[in-house]
Amino acid sequence: MWISVILKIIISLVIIILGHQIWNYLKDTYSVKKTKDLVGSQIQKYKTILQDIQDKEKDKDNDASCYQLVEYNSDYVDLKKDLEHFLQEMK
Repeated sequence: MWISVILKIIISLVIIILGHQIWNYLKDTYSVKKTKDLVGSQIQKYKTILQDIQDKEKDKDNDASCYQLVEYNSDYVDLKKDLEHFLQEMK
């Protein structure tokens, strides 16, 4: 009686261990391993953020120069009108 119980326990453990080994073999052989590059991905994110900031600063500088040109032109037009008005009054 005790021999049959011990034999069933041993057979059950062998089946469980064998099933586990087969599962690990199949998993390692037929699945694609995923590796995550923690350092490289963070460096790449930092570079893209830095590039975005530099692009925005360039755009801001370009926009500022355009606004300065518009302001310069509008000041020039105002001065021209004032001068014409002054000359009209002098006549």
